[in-house]
Amino acid sequence: MAQLTAGAVKDIYHNSAAGNNGGRTSVLQVVEIKKIGQNNAGIKSPSDRFRVVISDGVHTCQAMLATQQNRLVEDDQLEKNSIIEVSECICNVVQSRKIVILLNLKVVGAHDRLIGNPQPVDDSQGQTRPNAAGTPNTVQRPNQGNNNNQSNNNNNNGNN
Repeated sequence: MAQLTAGAVKDIYHNSAAGNNGGRTSVLQVVEIKKIGQNNAGIKSPSDRFRVVISDGVHTCQAMLATQQNRLVEDDQLEKNSIIEVSECICNVVQSRKIVILLNLKVVGAHDRLIGNPQPVDDSQGQTRPNAAGTPNTVQRPNQGNNNNQSNNNNNNGNN
């Protein structure tokens, strides 16, 4: 089994502003690849972009391939579950979401399935998220076990 760099996704997501991954290389797994942009008809275009989800076996995050890395997908070298070594990346904020840009990577292997049980590193499924002022906002999740709707429906049925 491939040895992924545990903690790398969290480290990249929170600390990769310098663009060099702190001088370290990280071994990660690509768990999803999706072509994005206006040209999804299979015709190659210089503006094609690929969104990937990367994992270290513990955490996942969304990332974009730098356009010079597109050839890896186009030549079928980079596929779902590929093992990659990332030597250069940067984390940018795009539309109020952090996204990792993979600037320099190489495919070092393949795997037949997802390694580990990784969870998203961002706070979109967590409890708090900082607002523009930097103070935490509480993120409310819908209450799945709320029976108020059922009792309201029962009351409304008697009034018809």
